[in-house]
Amino acid sequence: MCAAGLSLWSLRRDRLADDFVVKDSGERMKFASGMQRDTTAGKTRYDLNFDGPMFDRLAVHLTKGAVKYEPRNWMKASGPEEQERFRQSAIRHFIQWMRGDQDEDHAAAVFFNINGYEYVKEQGVVTVGEHKFKFVDPAQVGFEQLRIPFSEP
Repeated sequence: MCAAGLSLWSLRRDRLADDFVVKDSGERMKFASGMQRDTTAGKTRYDLNFDGPMFDRLAVHLTKGAVKYEPRNWMKASGPEEQERFRQSAIRHFIQWMRGDQDEDHAAAVFFNINGYEYVKEQGVVTVGEHKFKFVDPAQVGFEQLRIPFSEP
């Protein structure tokens, strides 16, 4: 957790290097103050996530979950059973959203459950029906080994 209380699960130490390179497009943007910066062309615009109603609605959903369980409880998910539960809930909430059910914020619940599913997936395991698949770096194995089902010990 950082000082602001934000979880930095995706900022893993193994992704950082002491000798990283500051990327440079070669183009410069000059400000009236004299400061210069690389341009934003071709860079991900994370600020666009805040547009529309879903950012606030997902935050409310996460806040209610933090009160009901504990903050970031969903991030304890680490295996195929939890991942399958996220998938089932996403489907159920999507159907409820499509029907127009108003008993809870089903759209926010769909976002939450897809995010949870993808969180577990990024940890390296995905479940499709009865089969469990481990994601591997294609550069490390041959193509024929990329989708071999496995069983956890």
